[in-house]
Order: sequence, then C-alpha cells, then structure tokens
Amino acid sequence: MHKILTALGLAAVAVMMIAAFPRIQVDNGRILVTDGKIQFAAAVIKTNAVWYDGSSGRGTGSNPNIFHDNISQSWTLNFWVNTANTDYYQPMISKGTSVGPARWKIDHRDATHVWLFYNDGSPKEIYHGMTATINDGTWHMITLAHQPGAADTNWFWYFDGTFKTLEAGLNQSPVDSAITNYPFNFGFGVESSTYWGGTIDEFGFWNRTLNSNEVATLWNSGVGVYGNVANAPFNDSFASGYHFDEGTGTNFASFGENTAGTLTGTIAWSNGIPVGN
Repeated sequence: MHKILTALGLAAVAVMMIAAFPRIQVDNGRILVTDGKIQFAAAVIKTNAVWYDGSSGRGTGSNPNIFHDNISQSWTLNFWVNTANTDYYQPMISKGTSVGPARWKIDHRDATHVWLFYNDGSPKEIYHGMTATINDGTWHMITLAHQPGAADTNWFWYFDGTFKTLEAGLNQSPVDSAITNYPFNFGFGVESSTYWGGTIDEFGFWNRTLNSNEVATLWNSGVGVYGNVANAPFNDSFASGYHFDEGTGTNFASFGENTAGTLTGTIAWSNGIPVGN
C-alpha cells in the first residue's frame, strides 16, 4: 500500500510540474522552460565540430538548389575554423564541379590571407581576399557577404566579426554560372581535388547580404551563437546551416532545411566552439 501511495505521489508531482511548465524545449543540450513568466537556458554550451585531415577528409552538404550564390544575387556565408595547417592554397569550402565551368572556393591562401576564387567558365575569374591569420590553433570566424554584381565593391570580408578591407587580386567581371546547382564541400576543393586540414564548425548561408551589426552578433565576443531560425539573424532569408554536432557517424544534419550531409575520407569529431545563446 505504501508503494502505491508513493507512486501516486510521484505521479501527482509530475502532473504539477507539467502544469507549471507547459512548454519544455530541449535543443542540443539547451533546456528552455517557459510558463509565460519563467525563461532560462544555459549561458554557454559546448558543441562538436568536424576535423579534416588534409589528404582525404571531406564533407559534402545537402540540397544545393536553395542557395543564391551567383554573381547577380545577394548572399552571405559564415563559418568557424580552427587549424595549425601550413599547407597553403588549400580550399576550406568550395562549391561547383571539377569538370564543368562553375566553381568557387574560399582558400587558406597563406599564413596571413584568406581568399575567394570564383570562375564562371568562360573562363572569367575573380580572386580577392583579406588579411587574416587563421592557423594559430584557435577558433576564428570567417564571413563573406555579397551584393549583386561582380565589382570589388560588391564583396565584404569580415574576420572575427570585424570588417576587413578587400585585397584585390584579379577581376575579369565574370557572369552567372550554374554554381547554385552544386552542394557545398568542406575541407575539399572541387576544381583541383585538393584537401584542407583543420576543423570547421557552425556554418551558415543566407540569401541576402548581412550587415556589420549582424556579423558582430554572430561573432558574439568570440563565443559565437547557436543558429536557430527563430532568432536573428537566422530568421531572415536564412537558407541552411550545419552545427556539426552529431559527434559520431558520417552524416551531419542541416538546420533551415531538413536534409543531411555526408562525410568521407579521414575525418574526426572534435570539440567545437563554446557557443553562447
């Protein structure tokens, strides 16, 4: 009889807790509890990330048709990297194909530069970048925003949340190509079949040009933010992103659109950035 009463008592407490906290959300380690009066969440959460070995490790994203990443469109990409790699001219992120004309990539160009290479297949090219030292073994955030047009003034580089002056290399005024039809690649360059060694975390892509205040929000004093389509700047024209939080296996889920990417070659799951809310 005592056990029965105890069980009934526990059930009553559970019912009272559910009544007191009717909305409980668990989001990758964060618990948000609200009853119209109470809201709390962990201030900082630890995430996973993917390390690529620089010789065979590669991540391939999903659903390329939602990305407006051509010259005539507005877009922004943002991601975090951690590397001590000194093998330069290697692509951290790329998009396109090795056999067709359409391709672009973001290169770890040398010890103090990150550059974009864009080719429309005619071949007309753009390559430019910013001064940034990323291979010091700490986390850094790279942002490239674009306004419609090929001119140098239509591209905006940010490093660790701070606007950087564009360093022009070559601009042959390329035109739109079919880059939108191909998925993102992480740690791999499609045009040269080369690999980059390091860790990538919290990738996001918008079909608009983020402003400097929004980029500063993503930087968040160096701890980043956990992407959520309910929160700014993810709640406006956000196409897709990857938390890389699985921690095991060879698939990684997207947020913003519900498909999965795949990992091949030599990769490892590692600690990601200590993301704030």
